[in-house]
Amino acid sequence: MPLFITIFVLSLLIGLLGINSRLGFWGNFFASILLTPLVGLLLVSLRAAKGPRTADPHRVWRKHALFLLRAVGMIFFASARNSSMSLRLKLSRQVCRMHAAFALLALTVCLALVSPALANPSVMRIGYLEAGPFWLFDNTWNAFRDGMARYDDMHCEYPANARLSPGWEPEHMRRLPELARQLLQRKDIDLVVGMGTAAVKALLAVNDGRLPILGMGMADPIAAGVVKSAQDSGVDNFTCRVEVDRWSSMFRVFYDVVRFHKMGIMFQNSQEGRVYAALGDAQAIASELGFTLVLYDGLSSAESPDECRKGLDELRKQGMPRSWVTRHSA
Repeated sequence: MPLFITIFVLSLLIGLLGINSRLGFWGNFFASILLTPLVGLLLVSLRAAKGPRTADPHRVWRKHALFLLRAVGMIFFASARNSSMSLRLKLSRQVCRMHAAFALLALTVCLALVSPALANPSVMRIGYLEAGPFWLFDNTWNAFRDGMARYDDMHCEYPANARLSPGWEPEHMRRLPELARQLLQRKDIDLVVGMGTAAVKALLAVNDGRLPILGMGMADPIAAGVVKSAQDSGVDNFTCRVEVDRWSSMFRVFYDVVRFHKMGIMFQNSQEGRVYAALGDAQAIASELGFTLVLYDGLSSAESPDECRKGLDELRKQGMPRSWVTRHSA
């Protein structure tokens, strides 16, 4: 029994030492139980030499705090029970007292380590990049911040000087790559949010793999070449949501409701502009359902009201009774 308690406690400590390694707490704990603590310590040392896995220590401590307290409590009561049995069997009282004292010491150490993590939630600083102001971007960003605020074990900060939005005018859009590089090179940022296709592509173009990048507000990440597929972004530190057949489904619903013969689409004559307008999906659904597309590619990245009015006039001249206005040209 004393040997088992010693192995168990040592395995707990080795698990804590290797909590940020690839095996994590449980892997190192069970390796020490099965292969002896000496082998477990050797595994932790080897993993440490290769560099620790990035993790938030505060959140990891919380995850295992309850288990640690229960485990050490079991050790204490087991030692106390062993003490009672030893008295009845007339064994050495001194050895039993040592077991109980060791368990109490382990409990004190665990409480000292866990208490600061429970009292001080971790802080995450988040940067933000968009091409320009847009109401949908604002709504999405506010919803993201509200969602992050629900986590009581994490406090998020959004530095004002890490929120970058150059503007939709072509001369301002040219600043996106440099602004993306500035954000990713900062040492005081833990996560960067790219809002919109242009901002995300600018971030990925200068991505060094150091900071996590979260993409939001994109019309079609696959068509834009941002991700490889709906299952894999193709970039280890990049995450975004992909909705397959989103625009083709909307075109079908639009046709079922209106039953038009011609549909006009205004867009910017660029790769991003064609993605924003879902031009590829529109052409596929037009061929499938038998209606004709009337196109106007005279918009700039600014998509100003004057440009849109001129585009509508041009489409009407071509006999267009219905228009498809994308969310980016609204």
